[in-house]
Amino acid sequence: MMTKTENKNNNLFKWATKELSQDAILAWLLNDDEIGYDLIKDMCPSLKNVDFDIENITTQKYSIDVLVELSVLGTSEKIAVIIEDKTDTYIHDHQMLRYIEKVSKEKKKYKKIIYVLFKT
Repeated sequence: MMTKTENKNNNLFKWATKELSQDAILAWLLNDDEIGYDLIKDMCPSLKNVDFDIENITTQKYSIDVLVELSVLGTSEKIAVIIEDKTDTYIHDHQMLRYIEKVSKEKKKYKKIIYVLFKT
């Protein structure tokens, strides 16, 4: 049980302690056209000058917390953004490498695969 005094900074993830709650919030934010675009730009500095659409958002595909597929406007290029969100732990067991390997083996060919560690 959590009390208001134990959560003075009003951290949502103190209330929603399961990582799937964090996945859901991220996917929900990314699903909003304006917020999602800005969030990706903030998480991925290499995309600051790239115009893209968020084509697809999935959670828990290949155990990846959030997988975002972007299409680069004016081209046929696709970019994958792997978001690994953590609350109390850090990357372990070569997660990043396993996830990149799984995504790179998909039928879709990505021009770039970006990995984001989102720690709250």
